[in-house]
Amino acid sequence: MFLGFLRSLGNDHVTLIDLVTSQETCALLYFVRYLRLVISDWDTFVRCHNEPIADAEEGDPSSRLQAQLDSTMAALVRTRIKLEKMAQRPGLLPFNVTPLVRLIERCESLYEGS
Repeated sequence: MFLGFLRSLGNDHVTLIDLVTSQETCALLYFVRYLRLVISDWDTFVRCHNEPIADAEEGDPSSRLQAQLDSTMAALVRTRIKLEKMAQRPGLLPFNVTPLVRLIERCESLYEGS
């Protein structure tokens, strides 16, 4: 479900960061739980990227899977980088970003190892 949501955002990391840093939503809790799930079941996360989407239906399934996985991971990496930059400015984030950054880095490590 998260992948569909991220796709509906156009894999926009800025919108994702707005939601995660908002004190008016539970997006941070959901995102942390989702990243933990991804880490615990990486193979399923990868397989979920094989579902067809409108702009990527052509080509063989393995290249489609890789393109969609690359797009998701690019959004996560951009999210991590932006959060790290925001954390350098005092008072900009309402929470300690380090645990979230570490979860994203663990996802990156799994991605690079696959």
